[in-house]
Amino acid sequence: MAKLETQAEYQLASQQQLRDAAELLQPPSLDPGGADAMTRHLVGAMYLAGYAVECGLKEFLLRRFGPLVTPAPGTGVTFDQIQPHVDAALGKKLKDLHSLTDLWNATGLSMRSTTMTANLGACAIWRVDWRYRPPANRARVDAEQLVNAASDLVTWMGNQSP
Repeated sequence: MAKLETQAEYQLASQQQLRDAAELLQPPSLDPGGADAMTRHLVGAMYLAGYAVECGLKEFLLRRFGPLVTPAPGTGVTFDQIQPHVDAALGKKLKDLHSLTDLWNATGLSMRSTTMTANLGACAIWRVDWRYRPPANRARVDAEQLVNAASDLVTWMGNQSP
């Protein structure tokens, strides 16, 4: 799989991950009567929802800082190219490119909505390494809360101007 780079790629990935997360909250089609049928996909839904937020944050940051960078002809501005501007907005080097809190702080959006800041708080439990080491089984309410908060947050960010 190719590395995500541009604003359009992050935007597309964010929307796809949200759709997949919502689908994983539904009863499974394989072995729907199994003892774990109502819980087996919850961690996957949570992982994808958090990843959607990461992509949404990076997409917003590309909208915010992209105009400050001149891309090579025929290409778009990449996150690597705007990272110095992200670091400046944070007041420190962004060491963890997957930190939802640091990415959120760099957007400057926290001053616009306390509700969305709360939604980010609901998503802040997410860790990129869940793809390799998923957390122990989670309650359905935890998964639904994270997926709903992620969906609201990504949708809201998409409607904000930098």
